[in-house]
Amino acid sequence: MVYALATPFLREDAVIDLLSNADRFYAFFLGPGNDDKFLKFSSIRFQAQAGYTAHDMLTADYLDASIGVPVFSQRFMEALGELVAADVQLIPCEVLCGSEAFTFYVGRIITCFPFVDEGASSYRQLTDGRKVLQRPHYKTNTANDFYLARDVTFPHLFVASEKLAALITDRNLAINTRPLV
Repeated sequence: MVYALATPFLREDAVIDLLSNADRFYAFFLGPGNDDKFLKFSSIRFQAQAGYTAHDMLTADYLDASIGVPVFSQRFMEALGELVAADVQLIPCEVLCGSEAFTFYVGRIITCFPFVDEGASSYRQLTDGRKVLQRPHYKTNTANDFYLARDVTFPHLFVASEKLAALITDRNLAINTRPLV
């Protein structure tokens, strides 16, 4: 069984948006490249949308980002950072909420495998004939041993394992998990 991670706040606009250089960010976090030189000369910054408050930033252990990367709290980093290190590189970032800045960790997911069932997923067709994934269907019988992984074909999609979902509950982290079927 694979799981989705979500912010503990069930508000439509509880999302953060990337403010940093998008091209380099996408290439490093969602692409196959390893060019992390830009991290030495710039910081990664996100802007919280209106659905988040400063209090939320202090209590949430996971923030929903408008791009396909996980963003975790310092508490997550301290509780599980070493355990998940083989699957995800956690890099400090700043989340702006109102007039305050908060330290979080954006995850570059290293582990990849095809967990989207392309044949069972639904697509919409663009006017030029290309198909775009609309509703992914996930394989539930993954034999892979992992905590976090991203899909090979659709790198903006990532899943958590059953063992990570259990650790989140055991460590009482403020992260919602739900099975993906």
